[in-house]
Amino acid sequence: MKSAKNRGNPASDGSAAGASAGFALALTVALLAFAALLLIAMAVLARMETNITGSTQKQSVARQNALVALDIAVGQLQKMAGPDQRVTAAADALASGNPHYTGVWRTDTDGVAPLTWLVSGNERLDPLAVTPTEAGADTVELVGQQTSDRAEDVVVPLQSVTSTGFPGQDSVVTIGHYAWWVGDQGVKAPVAGPCSVEEPDYPPYDSDEQRNRLRQQIGFGPGAADFEPADGVNVPLIRNLIAFDQLAYLRKGDGSLVGHDVLRRNFHAWSPDNLSVLANTKEGGLRRDLSARPDLLGPAFTAWADYATGLEDPRAPATPAPAPAYSGDPLRRRQRMLPGTNSGNISHGVWPVISYFLLSFNVRTQGGSSAVKPIETRARWMLTLWNPYTSALVPEDLRVEVTGLPSSVQLVDETLGTSPAIISLPAVYGSPLRIHLPWDHASAPDPDRQSWLPGRVYTWTSLEDLSGTAPPAGYATKFYSRNLSADGGQGVHHGTNAGALDGDDVCHLAVAARHTLQVRLSVARPGGDVLLATFTSPEYRGFTTTPRKLSSGTYQFSYLFRLGESLDTPVAPETWLTTPGSDLRDRELGPGAFVAGANGPRPELYENYATISAPDRLFDRAVNARSYNEDVPLFELPRAPVLSLGLLQHLALAGTRPFAIGNPWGAAVQVSGIPANALFDQFHFSGLGRGVVLPSGKSLPNPALRLLRRRSDGTLPGPAELAVQAATGFPAAYLLQGGTFNLNSTNPQAWLAVLRSQRQPLPRSFGFLDTAGSSGTAGDTAVRTLNATGALFFRFPQSAQETWKADDPAAGSTYAASTAVRPAAPNNASTANTHLFRRGLRQLSAAEAAMLADTIAALTTARLSHAGPWRSLEEFLNPSGLFPDVHGRQLSLLEKAIADAGLNAGIAEFSSQWLTQGDMMTALAPSLLPRSDTFIVRAYGDAFNPVTKVVEGRAWAEALVQRTPDYCDPGDPAETPASGLNPLNARLGRRFKIVSFRWLTGSDI
Repeated sequence: MKSAKNRGNPASDGSAAGASAGFALALTVALLAFAALLLIAMAVLARMETNITGSTQKQSVARQNALVALDIAVGQLQKMAGPDQRVTAAADALASGNPHYTGVWRTDTDGVAPLTWLVSGNERLDPLAVTPTEAGADTVELVGQQTSDRAEDVVVPLQSVTSTGFPGQDSVVTIGHYAWWVGDQGVKAPVAGPCSVEEPDYPPYDSDEQRNRLRQQIGFGPGAADFEPADGVNVPLIRNLIAFDQLAYLRKGDGSLVGHDVLRRNFHAWSPDNLSVLANTKEGGLRRDLSARPDLLGPAFTAWADYATGLEDPRAPATPAPAPAYSGDPLRRRQRMLPGTNSGNISHGVWPVISYFLLSFNVRTQGGSSAVKPIETRARWMLTLWNPYTSALVPEDLRVEVTGLPSSVQLVDETLGTSPAIISLPAVYGSPLRIHLPWDHASAPDPDRQSWLPGRVYTWTSLEDLSGTAPPAGYATKFYSRNLSADGGQGVHHGTNAGALDGDDVCHLAVAARHTLQVRLSVARPGGDVLLATFTSPEYRGFTTTPRKLSSGTYQFSYLFRLGESLDTPVAPETWLTTPGSDLRDRELGPGAFVAGANGPRPELYENYATISAPDRLFDRAVNARSYNEDVPLFELPRAPVLSLGLLQHLALAGTRPFAIGNPWGAAVQVSGIPANALFDQFHFSGLGRGVVLPSGKSLPNPALRLLRRRSDGTLPGPAELAVQAATGFPAAYLLQGGTFNLNSTNPQAWLAVLRSQRQPLPRSFGFLDTAGSSGTAGDTAVRTLNATGALFFRFPQSAQETWKADDPAAGSTYAASTAVRPAAPNNASTANTHLFRRGLRQLSAAEAAMLADTIAALTTARLSHAGPWRSLEEFLNPSGLFPDVHGRQLSLLEKAIADAGLNAGIAEFSSQWLTQGDMMTALAPSLLPRSDTFIVRAYGDAFNPVTKVVEGRAWAEALVQRTPDYCDPGDPAETPASGLNPLNARLGRRFKIVSFRWLTGSDI
């Protein structure tokens, strides 16, 4: 019953059912809410994805616009700067608004206006829409304070990207922008090029000594004051460095990082490295290689460059062998005397030069008798020869032949009043008068007699000879003597066939005509004499001697002349060697190189001439003096492969002053039909000359050169391929020149770094022969060092080590009369500035280098603002009307800079310490160019909403662009001259390639 009653009670069954229904309802509502939430979330997610996709699309559009800008920039660079006959420069000398715009100029036109400025907005050639003065109103910053230390450093105009048919728009609308700027890397100093670490180690550079000399031609590259790339800790980094920003991770001298702040301050002064095509900007085409093809300048140049032919092999030295003996890696070397070769206005040969000549005559009765005796003549002479080179010479016997002696010397007897007898000196002493000059080393062996030391003079005097005949080999002389009385006695006696007179008769001698003497110098060799050079004396006047008894022993007339020097122009001593025809190495050295004695060109005023010593003259040397302070080396001969065109200043050119090539006075000189300073535009040195074999995988002999990857597989051409190309004279087709610098740069800090290219970075140093004052030489291992980490300029880049040591007279040293260092006797003081000529290395102080860099930059600015950039190296090296001196004489830019910086003040003579443009070009020629071939391109792009007028995406890109030797159309080989190009290559020139690329963000700008 209970059970039935309970089943029938509605209260009891309804409670459970209601709970179940409520739960179901709640669950349904929850599921509906979750579904709604899911739908909302999916909608939000879809919206977010849509927004992200849109943003990505906008960013992609911005990047595409940036790439368009990059393409346009490279295209403009190709079109404007691709041909060889183009140069580039920055605008900082022409405008203050945008000083870092890059301009391009033609080299066959003059003027300030460029073809274009390489910046967005100038895509059309004419007219230029954008100039450095005015970039326009709508611009974007491409270089700012995160790159350099100046906000809005480079601001360029934006260019619109437009479209038609944009939804909701009826007209053309802007949907984005682009902008670009091409920066000239070449006007920056390449402070971290691989040249600073790479060196060849194969012959002839398989010794420390030769590598040292190599670095005195091809330096370590521009040197920033903040760090040293050749430092051991930096070398591994330098080898792999590709971007400017990576310079921040190099180490300073104190071990700290260079850092980004330093880079920002130097963004416009430094680049990692600049590479350039070896092209001729004046005439077009590649430069030709004088290492492989010296014959391009003729046989005389070939002989000069062929150093091995004249250089003694230290393993088998000639007799007498040098003392001390050569070491295994000799610092000293000797040159053989070589006969002259002339071609193309070049004269090459190796011989000593007459520095003093005295020939005295007396006419008397035989034996000086006062009775009636036959008339005879007596003659005495002294001859001094100077080695003008920085290398020692291999000693050999020499011979001189004197012509031009009067054939009609009138003997007038005043006592008897008789008609004059005629004496012919050529008939008496031979025509020519021949004198043998033996090199006597055996009688008193010492280092001074074992080698003809650099810059040293040696003297021979006549010996008494009563034989009355002229020996076929020449009259005998004594080596190492200046004592005519002791060694010459009564001279060389000869009868005259002029009859007999009483010795008590008073007579005089007379020569009516003016006359000169010619002295021919030959080296005496077993196969016969080999003519070296001819020297012509100053012109002598006709003369009449003082009447005297014929029995007198006094010498009645003398021919005397000396080599002219700065002492002969006391008002302006620096003018020595600065007049045409003053090159003392001329095969036919004329009278302008010599001066007569103190009494002028009047033989009768030197009756019994005894003033032989002249301690204040550069070329005087005391008897038995052996000190290096007596020596005057002036010219350098190659003793290793020539690598810098600056060394060509040592070529002897007929009819001009010395050191013409590379200096302003070379402007009027021709070399093998080429203007002397145009050689810098037309040629280069690879080092791939005779006897140099390049091993596979090694750096080139010129460590600044880079092999190109030219094969299809990206590998380098092998040594055999390069040798074949070099044989044509055009290895430049396979090469780029590293470490280059655009001489149109106006940045003083960049110039300062470039001026330090030949520094000797620690722990390296300049090592030089510790020459002994008692001998004038020393063994190869006697070396002292000089810390030379600043701006260095070598007059003697291949031999400065052997001739550096010199004692400054201001410090109490002595010169022309010294046999040893003070206080050893004799120690007579002299004003001869010999020390200025020995030191073939000029080192500038930090202040001098900074002054020179500032002056060069200022003068370059003046040039750019007045006439635009230099179009060629020849133009840069030649005198310019823009740069007059105080006398109105036109100077070149570097010559003017040296003068304005006062670098030669206090240097009394034109010596190796007198800094010249040619000395600077020894350091700069391998890297100095009037154009740039490496450029940095910054490109910008954005996406613009034409409805909201909002920029919805931005992108920045940076690329490094490099000019290569290949033409745009490979149908023309790289060595094709400008005149032979097809129309496309004539218009577009050589191909530019992007060698690195990266995306930037706004925070990188």
